[in-house]
Amino acid sequence: MKFYQGLTTAVITICCAAFAATAEPVYTADDVIKYFSQNANLGANRTICVGTEQECDQKTNAARKPAKGFNLTVTFDFGSAALTAAARENLIEFATALQDDRLARARFRLEGHTDAIGDSRKNLKLSEARARAVAKYLVTLGVSVVKLTPVGFGETRPVMVEDPNHPSNRRVEAQIVFQ
Repeated sequence: MKFYQGLTTAVITICCAAFAATAEPVYTADDVIKYFSQNANLGANRTICVGTEQECDQKTNAARKPAKGFNLTVTFDFGSAALTAAARENLIEFATALQDDRLARARFRLEGHTDAIGDSRKNLKLSEARARAVAKYLVTLGVSVVKLTPVGFGETRPVMVEDPNHPSNRRVEAQIVFQ
């Protein structure tokens, strides 16, 4: 399968393997921990900055630059927000990772997406339903609801730009966010 080449190297794009018939997870909890630990400055609880207020704001904002999205490899059947067996296996690994101390302070925006087939308003609602389905399942696995914010983007952010109707665009990604 061809991966979208325009993403930066900081993005782990381990998608498309979920289309295989197996329900084996595509990544491990350690992969998730390593990705977010290395690509996002989760920082300490307190910092001291010596400088003007503007200089300190710039330093803080630079240090809090979020990582690019981690593709949860949660893909969906056409027109569906139901989790597949493969999606559930990958989410079990993700939930396990979120229990790790290194990600204890991390909060995540779960971004739902669709392909470009059909009405854009229906696609937006479907993408929101997909993100909520992922959040709901993660909560059943023990992840605190306060760590998760589901949002939908419809068809506006395809990973397969050259083919907006490609099945890999039907997905949910996790973005780390800071409070």
